[in-house]
Amino acid sequence: MIHKLSKLTALAGAAALVLCLSLGPALAASTESNGDDELVGKPKIPASEAQPFATLRTRAEAGDPKAQFQVGKAYIRGVEVGQHFTKARQWFLRSANQGYAPAMLEAAEMYVNGRGGDKDQVRAYYWYLLAAANGISSAVPRRNRLLERIEPKEAEKAQDQAADFKPRLERGAKP
Repeated sequence: MIHKLSKLTALAGAAALVLCLSLGPALAASTESNGDDELVGKPKIPASEAQPFATLRTRAEAGDPKAQFQVGKAYIRGVEVGQHFTKARQWFLRSANQGYAPAMLEAAEMYVNGRGGDKDQVRAYYWYLLAAANGISSAVPRRNRLLERIEPKEAEKAQDQAADFKPRLERGAKP
């Protein structure tokens, strides 16, 4: 298992570099934990980037991972739209599948808490692995706590899948 983690770390380092170069530093988000593994706080969005929900959703539907993340956050908070965890999970997954690290953390949180769908500790572990490998330090202790609760074979499978992760950029898809 250590070999697989080393492989994952090496691959994730390369993936993180590619993501940082392609998405840019403006994609960073600020979140904190309230102690129950539930994220609180808002992503850091410069006032010049604040947009009406309709504009944001248009960008998200066009495949912008940062906008997808922000739409997911709007559904979590019920800001400008009704609170809807299932839609939030869908938007976070679209963004995470494109390699946006803050969305990977949010996807993990949705799975670990069963928000927007069933609880799935193994899927949560997978997304925590990827979030941690892409520079989200708060994902590390959460990932480690989950590792204690899932079967070793399940953890190994999730690690293999995470090691093989390649961002899939989308263009114009709709949820």
